[in-house]
Amino acid sequence: KEFSPQGIEHSPPSSKTLDYMHFFTQAGTLDKWKETMQFFTDKPNSEMHKFIIGCGFGSLFMDFSAVHGLGVHVYSADSGYGKTTAMLAGASIWGDPSLVMMKHDDTHASRMARTEVFKNICMYFDEMTNIDGKEASHYAYSIPNGLQRARMESNSNKERWRGLPWKTIAISTGNTKLSDRMRMEKAAPNAEMYRILEIEAVKGLKLRKEDTDILAKAINTNYGHAHIPFLQWVMRNLKETEELWTQVRLKLDKEANLSYEDRFYSAGY
Repeated sequence: KEFSPQGIEHSPPSSKTLDYMHFFTQAGTLDKWKETMQFFTDKPNSEMHKFIIGCGFGSLFMDFSAVHGLGVHVYSADSGYGKTTAMLAGASIWGDPSLVMMKHDDTHASRMARTEVFKNICMYFDEMTNIDGKEASHYAYSIPNGLQRARMESNSNKERWRGLPWKTIAISTGNTKLSDRMRMEKAAPNAEMYRILEIEAVKGLKLRKEDTDILAKAINTNYGHAHIPFLQWVMRNLKETEELWTQVRLKLDKEANLSYEDRFYSAGY
Protein backbone atom coordinates (compact mmCIF):
# COMPACT_ATOMS: atom_id res chain seq x y z
CA LYS A 1 0.00 0.00 0.00
CA GLU A 2 1.11 3.55 -0.72
CA PHE A 3 0.00 6.09 1.86
CA SER A 4 -0.67 9.77 1.30
CA PRO A 5 -2.37 12.42 3.46
CA GLN A 6 -5.48 11.97 1.33
CA GLY A 7 -5.77 8.21 1.22
CA ILE A 8 -4.30 4.81 0.41
CA GLU A 9 -3.56 3.33 -2.99
CA HIS A 10 -2.48 -0.09 -4.13
CA SER A 11 1.27 -0.42 -4.63
CA PRO A 12 2.44 -3.52 -6.54
CA PRO A 13 5.05 -5.48 -4.58
CA SER A 14 8.66 -5.61 -5.63
CA SER A 15 10.76 -8.76 -5.58
CA LYS A 16 12.10 -7.60 -2.17
CA THR A 17 8.71 -6.91 -0.56
CA LEU A 18 6.72 -9.79 -2.04
CA ASP A 19 7.83 -12.26 0.64
CA TYR A 20 6.64 -9.93 3.41
CA MET A 21 3.21 -8.90 2.11
CA HIS A 22 1.37 -11.42 4.28
CA PHE A 23 3.05 -9.92 7.39
CA PHE A 24 1.11 -6.67 6.98
CA THR A 25 -2.44 -7.91 7.23
CA GLN A 26 -5.22 -6.90 9.60
CA ALA A 27 -7.28 -8.70 12.23
CA GLY A 28 -9.88 -7.51 14.72
CA THR A 29 -10.56 -3.79 15.00
CA LEU A 30 -8.70 -0.58 15.80
CA ASP A 31 -10.95 0.07 18.80
CA LYS A 32 -10.19 -3.36 20.26
CA TRP A 33 -6.47 -2.79 19.61
CA LYS A 34 -6.65 0.51 21.52
CA GLU A 35 -8.43 -1.24 24.38
CA THR A 36 -5.73 -3.90 24.47
CA MET A 37 -2.97 -1.27 24.61
CA GLN A 38 -4.53 0.16 27.79
CA PHE A 39 -3.23 -2.89 29.67
CA PHE A 40 -0.09 -1.09 30.90
CA THR A 41 -1.60 2.40 31.27
CA ASP A 42 -2.20 2.45 35.01
CA LYS A 43 0.36 -0.15 36.06
CA PRO A 44 3.36 1.09 38.09
CA ASN A 45 6.86 0.44 36.75
CA SER A 46 5.56 -0.09 33.22
CA GLU A 47 7.74 2.58 31.59
CA MET A 48 9.87 -0.03 29.85
CA HIS A 49 6.82 -1.65 28.24
CA LYS A 50 5.45 1.69 27.09
CA PHE A 51 8.84 2.61 25.64
CA ILE A 52 9.02 -0.63 23.64
CA ILE A 53 5.52 -0.07 22.25
CA GLY A 54 6.26 3.60 21.61
CA CYS A 55 9.29 2.68 19.52
CA GLY A 56 6.85 0.99 17.14
CA PHE A 57 5.65 4.48 16.26
CA GLY A 58 8.76 6.52 17.00
CA SER A 59 11.15 4.52 14.83
CA LEU A 60 9.91 6.46 11.81
CA PHE A 61 11.27 9.68 13.32
CA MET A 62 14.84 8.39 13.03
CA ASP A 63 14.55 9.75 9.50
CA PHE A 64 14.72 13.24 11.05
CA SER A 65 18.09 12.44 12.63
CA ALA A 66 21.67 12.38 11.40
CA VAL A 67 22.23 8.76 12.49
CA HIS A 68 20.89 5.58 10.95
CA GLY A 69 19.81 3.57 13.93
CA LEU A 70 19.80 2.72 17.60
CA GLY A 71 19.72 -0.71 19.18
CA VAL A 72 17.72 -1.11 22.41
CA HIS A 73 18.36 -4.31 24.37
CA VAL A 74 16.00 -5.25 27.22
CA TYR A 75 17.25 -7.97 29.55
CA SER A 76 16.31 -9.84 32.71
CA ALA A 77 17.78 -12.88 34.40
CA ASP A 78 14.50 -14.77 34.20
CA SER A 79 11.16 -14.58 32.41
CA GLY A 80 7.82 -13.10 33.41
CA TYR A 81 8.51 -9.40 32.96
CA GLY A 82 6.51 -8.92 29.78
CA LYS A 83 9.45 -8.19 27.47
CA THR A 84 8.20 -10.38 24.63
CA THR A 85 4.60 -9.33 25.17
CA ALA A 86 5.56 -5.66 24.89
CA MET A 87 7.42 -6.38 21.65
CA LEU A 88 4.40 -8.20 20.24
CA ALA A 89 2.30 -5.17 21.14
CA GLY A 90 4.70 -2.86 19.31
CA ALA A 91 4.83 -5.12 16.27
CA SER A 92 1.02 -5.25 16.17
CA ILE A 93 0.97 -1.59 15.12
CA TRP A 94 2.02 -2.69 11.65
CA GLY A 95 0.72 -6.21 11.11
CA ASP A 96 0.70 -9.77 12.38
CA PRO A 97 3.03 -9.55 15.40
CA SER A 98 3.91 -13.23 15.31
CA LEU A 99 5.44 -12.64 11.86
CA VAL A 100 6.79 -9.11 12.25
CA MET A 101 8.78 -10.04 15.38
CA MET A 102 11.84 -12.20 14.68
CA LYS A 103 12.68 -15.21 16.85
CA HIS A 104 15.65 -16.63 18.72
CA ASP A 105 16.80 -18.97 15.94
CA ASP A 106 16.88 -16.32 13.19
CA THR A 107 20.38 -15.52 11.95
CA HIS A 108 22.21 -12.21 12.00
CA ALA A 109 22.14 -12.12 8.20
CA SER A 110 18.36 -12.62 8.13
CA ARG A 111 17.88 -9.85 10.70
CA MET A 112 19.85 -7.40 8.59
CA ALA A 113 18.14 -8.49 5.36
CA ARG A 114 14.74 -7.78 6.88
CA THR A 115 15.90 -4.49 8.37
CA GLU A 116 16.94 -3.42 4.87
CA VAL A 117 13.44 -4.11 3.53
CA PHE A 118 11.52 -2.63 6.49
CA LYS A 119 13.62 0.59 6.37
CA ASN A 120 11.98 2.78 9.06
CA ILE A 121 9.64 0.25 10.68
CA CYS A 122 10.80 -0.70 14.17
CA MET A 123 12.56 -4.06 14.27
CA TYR A 124 11.79 -6.53 17.06
CA PHE A 125 14.28 -9.34 17.77
CA ASP A 126 13.22 -11.71 20.55
CA GLU A 127 15.52 -13.86 22.73
CA MET A 128 19.05 -12.99 21.62
CA THR A 129 20.47 -14.66 24.71
CA ASN A 130 22.44 -17.32 22.87
CA ILE A 131 24.43 -15.15 20.46
CA ASP A 132 28.19 -15.12 21.02
CA GLY A 133 30.41 -12.11 21.63
CA LYS A 134 31.43 -11.69 18.01
CA GLU A 135 27.84 -11.71 16.73
CA ALA A 136 26.78 -9.29 19.49
CA SER A 137 29.53 -6.89 18.39
CA HIS A 138 28.50 -7.18 14.72
CA TYR A 139 24.90 -6.52 15.68
CA ALA A 140 25.77 -3.41 17.72
CA TYR A 141 27.59 -1.92 14.73
CA SER A 142 25.18 -3.08 12.04
CA ILE A 143 21.98 -1.31 13.16
CA PRO A 144 23.54 2.20 13.33
CA ASN A 145 25.54 1.60 10.12
CA GLY A 146 22.30 1.69 8.13
CA LEU A 147 23.54 -0.70 5.45
CA GLN A 148 24.17 -4.38 5.07
CA ARG A 149 27.82 -5.38 5.01
CA ALA A 150 29.63 -5.41 1.69
CA ARG A 151 29.91 -8.89 0.17
CA MET A 152 31.33 -10.19 -3.08
CA GLU A 153 29.30 -12.06 -5.66
CA SER A 154 30.25 -15.70 -6.03
CA ASN A 155 32.51 -16.45 -9.01
CA SER A 156 32.84 -12.74 -9.77
CA ASN A 157 35.10 -9.87 -8.77
CA LYS A 158 32.09 -7.69 -8.05
CA GLU A 159 30.24 -6.53 -4.94
CA ARG A 160 26.71 -7.72 -4.29
CA TRP A 161 23.94 -5.14 -4.17
CA ARG A 162 23.75 -3.94 -0.54
CA GLY A 163 20.33 -2.34 -0.74
CA LEU A 164 19.39 1.21 0.24
CA PRO A 165 20.11 2.63 3.72
CA TRP A 166 17.68 2.24 6.61
CA LYS A 167 16.95 4.50 9.59
CA THR A 168 15.33 2.63 12.43
CA ILE A 169 15.22 1.53 16.04
CA ALA A 170 15.79 -2.16 16.75
CA ILE A 171 14.51 -3.69 19.99
CA SER A 172 16.01 -6.95 21.23
CA THR A 173 15.50 -9.02 24.36
CA GLY A 174 17.54 -11.57 26.25
CA ASN A 175 18.39 -13.03 29.63
CA THR A 176 21.83 -11.40 29.64
CA LYS A 177 23.34 -8.05 28.69
CA LEU A 178 24.70 -7.74 25.17
CA SER A 179 27.64 -5.90 26.71
CA ASP A 180 28.48 -9.02 28.73
CA ARG A 181 28.45 -11.05 25.52
CA MET A 182 30.72 -8.52 23.84
CA ARG A 183 33.20 -8.66 26.71
CA MET A 184 33.65 -12.33 25.91
CA GLU A 185 35.12 -11.11 22.60
CA LYS A 186 36.95 -7.96 23.76
CA ALA A 187 37.76 -6.40 27.12
CA ALA A 188 36.27 -2.95 26.51
CA PRO A 189 33.50 -2.79 23.86
CA ASN A 190 32.98 0.96 24.42
CA ALA A 191 32.27 1.88 20.80
CA GLU A 192 29.57 -0.77 20.52
CA MET A 193 27.92 0.28 23.75
CA TYR A 194 27.44 3.86 22.57
CA ARG A 195 25.24 2.28 19.89
CA ILE A 196 23.15 0.05 22.17
CA LEU A 197 20.85 1.27 24.93
CA GLU A 198 20.56 -1.51 27.52
CA ILE A 199 17.52 -1.57 29.81
CA GLU A 200 17.02 -3.98 32.70
CA ALA A 201 13.44 -5.18 33.02
CA VAL A 202 11.96 -3.70 36.18
CA LYS A 203 11.23 -6.26 38.88
CA GLY A 204 8.32 -4.20 40.17
CA LEU A 205 6.15 -5.35 37.28
CA LYS A 206 6.43 -9.11 37.27
CA LEU A 207 3.26 -10.14 35.46
CA ARG A 208 1.09 -13.15 36.21
CA LYS A 209 1.05 -15.78 33.48
CA GLU A 210 -2.74 -15.59 33.19
CA ASP A 211 -2.48 -11.83 32.55
CA THR A 212 0.12 -12.19 29.82
CA ASP A 213 -1.82 -15.09 28.24
CA ILE A 214 -4.95 -12.94 27.95
CA LEU A 215 -2.96 -9.95 26.69
CA ALA A 216 -1.01 -11.99 24.14
CA LYS A 217 -4.24 -13.48 22.77
CA ALA A 218 -5.79 -10.02 22.42
CA ILE A 219 -2.68 -8.72 20.65
CA ASN A 220 -2.58 -11.67 18.28
CA THR A 221 -6.21 -11.17 17.27
CA ASN A 222 -6.17 -7.36 16.89
CA TYR A 223 -3.40 -5.93 14.75
CA GLY A 224 -2.45 -4.04 11.61
CA HIS A 225 -4.71 -1.00 12.13
CA ALA A 226 -2.87 1.64 14.17
CA HIS A 227 -0.24 2.61 11.61
CA ILE A 228 -2.82 3.91 9.12
CA PRO A 229 -4.19 6.95 11.05
CA PHE A 230 -0.73 7.50 12.53
CA LEU A 231 1.04 7.72 9.17
CA GLN A 232 -1.60 9.96 7.67
CA TRP A 233 -1.53 12.30 10.68
CA VAL A 234 2.26 12.60 10.44
CA MET A 235 2.05 13.29 6.71
CA ARG A 236 -0.51 16.03 7.24
CA ASN A 237 1.60 17.57 10.01
CA LEU A 238 5.12 16.74 8.84
CA LYS A 239 6.76 20.09 9.56
CA GLU A 240 5.20 20.37 13.02
CA THR A 241 6.14 16.76 13.81
CA GLU A 242 9.79 17.32 12.93
CA GLU A 243 9.88 20.54 14.96
CA LEU A 244 8.43 18.74 17.99
CA TRP A 245 10.91 15.89 17.59
CA THR A 246 13.77 18.41 17.53
CA GLN A 247 12.50 20.19 20.64
CA VAL A 248 12.22 16.92 22.56
CA ARG A 249 15.69 15.81 21.45
CA LEU A 250 17.29 19.10 22.52
CA LYS A 251 15.51 18.92 25.88
CA LEU A 252 16.79 15.38 26.40
CA ASP A 253 20.33 16.38 25.39
CA LYS A 254 20.30 19.18 27.97
CA GLU A 255 18.68 17.33 30.87
CA ALA A 256 20.71 14.14 30.37
CA ASN A 257 23.90 16.07 29.53
CA LEU A 258 24.40 14.08 26.34
CA SER A 259 27.55 14.63 24.27
CA TYR A 260 28.50 13.79 20.69
CA GLU A 261 29.38 10.24 21.76
CA ASP A 262 25.76 9.85 22.90
CA ARG A 263 24.32 10.86 19.50
CA PHE A 264 22.63 7.48 18.97
CA TYR A 265 20.85 7.75 22.33
CA SER A 266 19.88 11.33 21.53
CA ALA A 267 18.30 10.43 18.18
CA GLY A 268 16.55 7.26 19.28
CA TYR A 269 15.44 8.00 22.82
